[in-house]
Amino acid sequence: MIHVYELNDYKIAVDGNSGSVHLIDGISYEILKDITYVPNLKDLIALFRDRYELEVIEEAYREIKSLYDNNMLFTTNELLRKQANSKPRNLSVKALCLHVAHDCNLKCKYCFASEGDYKSGKSLMSLEVAKKSVDYLIQHSMGRQKIEIDFFGGEPLLNFEVVKETVVYAKSLELLSNKQFYFTLTTNGVLLDSEKISFLNEHIDNVVISIDGRKETHDMLRPDRAGKGS
Repeated sequence: MIHVYELNDYKIAVDGNSGSVHLIDGISYEILKDITYVPNLKDLIALFRDRYELEVIEEAYREIKSLYDNNMLFTTNELLRKQANSKPRNLSVKALCLHVAHDCNLKCKYCFASEGDYKSGKSLMSLEVAKKSVDYLIQHSMGRQKIEIDFFGGEPLLNFEVVKETVVYAKSLELLSNKQFYFTLTTNGVLLDSEKISFLNEHIDNVVISIDGRKETHDMLRPDRAGKGS
């Protein structure tokens, strides 16, 4: 599939299957925008001889044909599958993102997670499920010593006890499993208090706090459940 478009006075063609990106001229843009196959020179001459010199048409054809011959334009799904399977794949799991809270204490206007519950209903992950996730990561991270768990939501601090107990459980297995856990947590920061800050500073390697700029902008876009700025 070829996608052509114009941006900042550039004409661009993208071959979806190969990922190739090409800067093209006017006639190549016109040729590629409406076809799904490699054109032949006779057809191109018939279509464009009223607007372009024969030499220009022939040059455009040669360039398009050369890209096709080098698997950079009009590449097939079959070639895509062949390339995808050309190297052995590492099936070892490196990281898990745990949605410990399908709920949120904010009501951000642009929320991609449908205000935290992903349109699946509000719920919190149980400690049992979280521990099974840790076990799964250990069992399926063959050949890796350093592995990662990301706590996400919604707002993961709504389920802080499970976050805390999951970290404790994972760390208790590090020596036995010869693994080293790296923990991250993404939060809006509203629920932070001295207890949580102390725990995060001691045990979480990376904390991402989401803030939308200055107070006026943030409060406009990120109200709480009562409609007040956060």
